[in-house]
Amino acid sequence: MKINDAKRCVKELRVRFWYEGLRQVLHANSPWEIERKFNRPALHRESDVLCISNSWRRYREGRSLPRKSSVRRFDVWIQQLNGPAESNFSSELYNVLWDILLLEKINHTRLKKFTEKAGDSLRVNIERWWHAEVNQTRQRPWVRISRSLVHMGSMDGLAGLVLIWVYYYQVENYFAICDIAEAIYRSMLVVGISFRTRGLDKEFFDLFIMRVFNLIAWRDSMCLLDYNLFYTSLDIIEYSMKKMKNEESADAYLLNKNRISPRREFFKIVFQFDLPIFPVWGEGPPTKLQWIGYVEKKYNWFKKFITIREAYLIGA
Repeated sequence: MKINDAKRCVKELRVRFWYEGLRQVLHANSPWEIERKFNRPALHRESDVLCISNSWRRYREGRSLPRKSSVRRFDVWIQQLNGPAESNFSSELYNVLWDILLLEKINHTRLKKFTEKAGDSLRVNIERWWHAEVNQTRQRPWVRISRSLVHMGSMDGLAGLVLIWVYYYQVENYFAICDIAEAIYRSMLVVGISFRTRGLDKEFFDLFIMRVFNLIAWRDSMCLLDYNLFYTSLDIIEYSMKKMKNEESADAYLLNKNRISPRREFFKIVFQFDLPIFPVWGEGPPTKLQWIGYVEKKYNWFKKFITIREAYLIGA
């Protein structure tokens, strides 16, 4: 995928994700309704916001990135209406994930630059991983950091996973690339619920397919991940949350740090999901041993997936 195409896709998704969040909080059905709600005396001056309908139409389509000053004012205004919990849209729009998705190469200087933009939790995790990687204090240092970042259950955690994936992709560490790709998929299932809520889960999935999974040259294997599987897995994740805490939304549940035990149980479910990677062979028909290996691995994967589905989705 060309970098210009990637920039366009990332820009469209980030702006549409921000716009849909605003629209849903304001209970608006069109760009015109959002503009009308923001063009109010509470903001003191009309010049404080973009009061042109075409601007909000461009935001809906992801064609134009709003000014930071305007975004901050929108957050303040929503906080006055709905409280602090509903006023974090600027952090989503300017999350470090969007820049990291465009990375082609990474070094220590750029690594520090990106982690400084993120929260303390991501910065600490990345610094520990980098120390272990450079000083070789631990075998396969990416395993522990991957689990920690998935457990963050946030866009920051997903950004950290993509960041270290880019590093190992650059140095051509195949085993790290595959392990982190599986962690990225699990983190996508958690973060993807927010994108589904705003009707953008398909675009979210397609972007990661292009920027991560399609770039991996699977050795003697193939990855059969598609949107239908991702959609069904999101169903399982969302319904499992509701089953454990019916009165809370999926996002509110993840943000409630005091509920340690239910949160831990939830991530046990998340870590049961594996990428559908099955062996393939080169030229000619497979040998009997190759075919048996393929059938067994595919059978075991589907058996595990159906078991998860029946346990957490059926009857939820």
